[in-house]
Amino acid sequence: MLRNKLPQSVLGYMYGYDPTFYEYFKKVAEGMRLHMMYDPVCGLWIECRQNGEGNRHGCCRIFYQDEEGHFTLFREVAYKNGVKHGRARLYYCCSKSKKKVCTEYFFYRGKLHGPYRLFDKKGELRLEYHYYNGEKV
Repeated sequence: MLRNKLPQSVLGYMYGYDPTFYEYFKKVAEGMRLHMMYDPVCGLWIECRQNGEGNRHGCCRIFYQDEEGHFTLFREVAYKNGVKHGRARLYYCCSKSKKKVCTEYFFYRGKLHGPYRLFDKKGELRLEYHYYNGEKV
C-alpha cells in the first residue's frame, strides 16, 4: 500500500535507520510539492502537499506504524492555502482490512462548517451535529 509510494530514504527508516526527525520534499507539479515528515515523539508519519509559499494545500494524511511495520491511515484533512478547508476524517485504528471512518467533519476557511458525524465500528451513524461558521447549531 503506502510502502510502494515512499521514497528510498523513508523505506530505509522503516528497515532500521533511526533519524530523530525526518523530512522529505518532492516536486509533484508546477508550484506544488509533496512534504513527508516523521515525528518520533508521537510515532506518526505526516504526508501533505504544499503550494509555492510552503502552505499545506490539498489533502494532508497522517499514518501510524504498528508493531509489525504496517502503515495505517489515521487522519486526513483538506487544506486550501494553509487553512483547513473541506472534509476531514478520523479512522478507527484497529481496522486492519478496511478504513473505517470514526468521525467525519467539514471546514470552511478554517472553521467547522457543515455536518459533524460520529460512526461506530460497524460504520453506522451514531451521532450528528451541524456547525455554521465555527458555531454549533
